[in-house]
Amino acid sequence: MRALLIGALSLTALLVLAAAAYVAVLRLAPIDIARWHLDPAKAEDPGIAGVQLVAGAAPVFAEPPAALSARVADVLAGHPRATLVAGSVEDGHLTYLFKTKWIGFADFMSLKVSTAPEGARLEIVSQSRIGGYDYGVNRARVDDLLRRLGAR
Repeated sequence: MRALLIGALSLTALLVLAAAAYVAVLRLAPIDIARWHLDPAKAEDPGIAGVQLVAGAAPVFAEPPAALSARVADVLAGHPRATLVAGSVEDGHLTYLFKTKWIGFADFMSLKVSTAPEGARLEIVSQSRIGGYDYGVNRARVDDLLRRLGAR
């Protein structure tokens, strides 16, 4: 009985160590920003690992591109887990890293503002760094951003 208890405790300790190592890798692994700083119109569709709004699916705002780019940056600057990792307001091309609070799962959102006949078009691709399914997190994040920007 004692050997069984020691074996169960050893297995539990091993599983805890493996989980801690996995979390450490997620939080500390280097990130190639160039791989994630994408032009949404040229990016591959992330499928169930994210969301992509380009061309006709991309929202258009009745304001100049520079103003929309600045508003996007302002809205995302207020997000507690968003970090601008590439691009600039001046370029109208921004890429943000989002990490979950506890485990540190990373998602990337690249946004590109361009001129449209009615004002400014906002193209977006948002996707998980790891995994094949994001449980709708990227869609919800994009929807929240668009709501805050006043998209229809």
